[in-house]
Amino acid sequence: MAATLSTLAVTPMHSVAQTTASAAQDALARAPLRVEIDAPTDLRELLNRHLDVVRLLQAGAPGEQEFNRLLLAAPAQVRALLETEGYFAPLVEVQRAEAERPARIKVSPGPRVLVGRVEINAVGALGEALAKPDAADPNLLRLWRRVTNAWPLPEGSAFRVSDWSSAKAAVLARLRAERYPNAAIARSEAEINAEEHRAILRVDLDSGPAMVFGTVRVEGLSRYPESSVLNLKTFGPGTTYSEKLLLDYQERLIKAGQFGGVSVSTEPAGIPGQLDVIVRVQEQSAQQLTLSLGFDDASGPRVGAEHVSRRVFGTDWTGKGVAQLGKNKQEFSTDFYSYPSENLYRWLVGAKRTRLVAGGQVTVDTSARLGRTRDTERIERTYYGEVLYATALNRDTGERGTASAYSANYFWVHRDVDSVLLPTRGLTTSAQLSTGYASSTIAANGPFTRLNARLTYYQPLGSRTNRWYAIGRIEAGSVMARDEVALPESLLFRAGGDQSVRGYNYQSLGVERTNSKGEVVVTGGRYLATASAELARPISEKLSSFWIAGFIDAGNAGDKLRDLDPAVGYGLGLRWRSPVGPLNIDMAYGRRTQKWRLHLTVGVAF
Repeated sequence: MAATLSTLAVTPMHSVAQTTASAAQDALARAPLRVEIDAPTDLRELLNRHLDVVRLLQAGAPGEQEFNRLLLAAPAQVRALLETEGYFAPLVEVQRAEAERPARIKVSPGPRVLVGRVEINAVGALGEALAKPDAADPNLLRLWRRVTNAWPLPEGSAFRVSDWSSAKAAVLARLRAERYPNAAIARSEAEINAEEHRAILRVDLDSGPAMVFGTVRVEGLSRYPESSVLNLKTFGPGTTYSEKLLLDYQERLIKAGQFGGVSVSTEPAGIPGQLDVIVRVQEQSAQQLTLSLGFDDASGPRVGAEHVSRRVFGTDWTGKGVAQLGKNKQEFSTDFYSYPSENLYRWLVGAKRTRLVAGGQVTVDTSARLGRTRDTERIERTYYGEVLYATALNRDTGERGTASAYSANYFWVHRDVDSVLLPTRGLTTSAQLSTGYASSTIAANGPFTRLNARLTYYQPLGSRTNRWYAIGRIEAGSVMARDEVALPESLLFRAGGDQSVRGYNYQSLGVERTNSKGEVVVTGGRYLATASAELARPISEKLSSFWIAGFIDAGNAGDKLRDLDPAVGYGLGLRWRSPVGPLNIDMAYGRRTQKWRLHLTVGVAF
């Protein structure tokens, strides 16, 4: 018969027969001490992690006296632990059989407490402003609405102490992020009605005074002008405090390229209601040379060199020269960017020469461009004029042609994602419009317009403990010109490769033509359509930065819409979500070629 701990654990039972009692005691003393927890799975895991008596056994062979002491204290500790999960009326029984060593803790948690009502109140300057009848500032009303909407613990949800703490932190952080950086929790209360299994939650947020920005002070400059820092800010003295403005400012400074480390903080200005902004930078060297060795679809094995001059001949310009030498692709480029002006625009001047061997054809493109670019938190815009000269050689027939194009271009990128480096939720959109005039030695001359757009959607799926991540991508392009107008090959479209249709060589999909030898060669087409779907998840909780993925891609390029015969590729991949961006390794099968192909990519394409 089982008995409670108070009956058994301290004094062993004695029977009338002394020899029987001694044998039972000896057997009990020799058996190892054990404790079994009878509770729902999630609560059993909680108790196994935190109960003192369990932790004592895990640490080694304890003495029976200490074991019994902790076993006596276990019911109170179980109740305290269960309260953190929202169970305030559990039944806890500790049992120990008379002739057996194991102890048993039986737990019936009872109903979980649910959130019954939530009260979030503003006190201090914000509370006084909102309390004015018919005179509250609409901006403050919208701010308070954003604060209360940040509350993640709605009525009817399960009450947990950890969720209660996180919810308070969420609304406080939201209030501190805009206008009131010194906000604090003046009072918080969770009133638990154990009989009705209901919690009434109250939080009073003291906003403190509203703050505005004062002056900006820069520390750490010696090599670059102060304007290289100040021109990147989008606020001035008197601008209402916003944490987002500071974070965006810091991100722009990092992306500018002159600084290896950037810190943006605030401190009291000495004037009530003002915060000065302190920018501390660590300058990069004025000159940098990088050598590389790698492999990709376009080049095959390749070697490369990149030289960056962050102050070209002492001017407020940055220059970058790149050389990439591979088996199938060789590329040389040089670009110059001015330091940003106060409206964040940069001037750009660039030139590039590319030689590409693909589909039995050798193309050499030479281009030069001049324009302006502006990069903000979510939107990147580039306007430029370009001159392009291209030659194409059919290696099988020896036929050679030249074409040139003069164009005005607009490139636009919009990023609405949770992380630019490692997105898991949101949408990115890129679009390019080019219009100009093309001429050729082998066909007619004439105007053209080129459109290209790409959308990538990120969406997490499933629960927090069983999370999957979906990625969908579509891309479309079109060149509009008279049929008899020949365009440089680089203005036409091809598909295939890492960021297009996996399972196929880089730009190996397009218009198939038969040469004079009767062989099929691939050239660019005037239309493009590709799509991709991918589903990924972390390998394990401990290896959360390593994901496995399954994907399917389809698409092609053609001279007519009706000629777009999609090629399909599918496979499996491994993802490493590193601090500097994702590294993707994919093994893809191309149905059309009936071959497997390895793809390696670094970073996120927009």
